[in-house]
Amino acid sequence: MYQSQFSATQRGLLSALWISVLIQTVFRDIHQLVKPGFLDEIADGVFQGTVVTDWHFLFGAVILQLPIWMIVLSHALSDRSLVVTHRIAVPLMSVMPFLAWPSDPDDWFHTLMQFIALGAMLYVARPNARPVDENVDKCHLAVTESP
Repeated sequence: MYQSQFSATQRGLLSALWISVLIQTVFRDIHQLVKPGFLDEIADGVFQGTVVTDWHFLFGAVILQLPIWMIVLSHALSDRSLVVTHRIAVPLMSVMPFLAWPSDPDDWFHTLMQFIALGAMLYVARPNARPVDENVDKCHLAVTESP
């Protein structure tokens, strides 16, 4: 039987980190929506001096799908595919804050938390990674197999 390089704990951690990135992104967007003048800027077709087109909204939607899919793929992919996929997905997601530069302290906070989570993902999904705590999986098996 194939022994996975990544434990269930590591895969769960990757999934949780992607959930964190998704939530940070959504919270930052919600905050922007309630900011005075934001909706007027978008309705006028200009945001922070950049003309906003339908292609910008499509790109944003595609980028927002990335963490949603990575939550599932963190559990479904083989080891090699997991490493490769994270090496592609993390830099793509890292570009997002630069598309709409943070304008106030809480935007910077959400962006910082997002970068910390993305950096942790690269650490956890590195090649030849060892389980975060090998005993955790053994304890989990012992608890779930006991009568």
